[in-house]
Amino acid sequence: MHKPTVRLQIVPLLALSAILAACTSTPTQPPAQISTQQRPQSPCLQATTQSSGDQMFGYGEGGSLAEAKQHAYADLSEQLGVAVTSQSTATTQKNDTQVTTGYHQTVSSRAQAQLQDLEIACLDQQTQPGRVHIALRLDRRPLAQKIAASLAKHYGNQTANFIWDATPALAESSLLSAVDDYWRSHFSVVHNALANTQLAVTLFHLPNEQQWQLRIGNQPFVLSAEQLQLAVNWPTLHRGSAQLAAITLDGQLINRPIANEAEYRLVAKHPRGGYAHVIGIYENGELDVLRSNVALAPNRAYTIPETGGVFEAGALEDQAITTDTLVLLVTKNPLSSDTLLPVYRRGDTQRLQQLLHTLNTIDADVTVLPLIIQ
Repeated sequence: MHKPTVRLQIVPLLALSAILAACTSTPTQPPAQISTQQRPQSPCLQATTQSSGDQMFGYGEGGSLAEAKQHAYADLSEQLGVAVTSQSTATTQKNDTQVTTGYHQTVSSRAQAQLQDLEIACLDQQTQPGRVHIALRLDRRPLAQKIAASLAKHYGNQTANFIWDATPALAESSLLSAVDDYWRSHFSVVHNALANTQLAVTLFHLPNEQQWQLRIGNQPFVLSAEQLQLAVNWPTLHRGSAQLAAITLDGQLINRPIANEAEYRLVAKHPRGGYAHVIGIYENGELDVLRSNVALAPNRAYTIPETGGVFEAGALEDQAITTDTLVLLVTKNPLSSDTLLPVYRRGDTQRLQQLLHTLNTIDADVTVLPLIIQ
């Protein structure tokens, strides 16, 4: 939420003395020059003193909104202990009365912490003509707490608990389970007259921002690529006897995280045989049918890629850990080309949600292999 801009008019002490002197018989003294320490202080600087364990504020000043924001990002990054790199020197000093930020070139910061939840706490363009002051707020609460608190603002004491209207993979995710727990311990009202509230849960991919959005009811919550693993409970898709494993090039089972660019193969197997379909689900929003309608003999391992090919692990940039989710379906009969249509709908922001629905309803044995890359 934007705070209203505030116009401050401060009469410097020396100027006030000069005015009072003019009303007496004392000879008028030449006006003293106002020091930089006495210049009007932006209310946005005062806003940064509200930092707490759950909230952190970054202050920035510049000749434009973009420049002021960049300085505020750097201020937050410094507080978070994040490395800030620049082609030149950047210095930031803060005390109770003044913030001085000197930049010789554009500062670029690559934050290990997620800074996507920034809000503008204060925007001031009036204290100093031609200068923009801004305070950005970073909400550091766990995502489940933020979601529960947001739901509390909308529903307050009107509901006892929530029923998530979604496929089990979403409704039973660790994220929504944590929201349930936090709601019950902080907001739930035990009252016989109160009913549970049913809310639709929808998962979107935001391709331009390389992020995900979980919409609960009519409220959107942004997820980083890594947080996709919190929003989807992959084991709910498991059923039947299909088996999928990753192996090294010398045939060793991979049961631990692998390095970026490491080469590996997949092995699919089913006790009664059938037709195998392998789908790759990636945190950057990409979906891919790696194999479809491959005939499996009973209890015979099938190696993918065939004829000596390999897959190469690829970590997402700026992520310490990336998880590729590989899904194996084994059907009794070949699938028609439109069964896995959601996978092929590039640009459809809901195609993962549609695929989860397909996997939940299709007549097939299903297993999921998370491949962790770090």
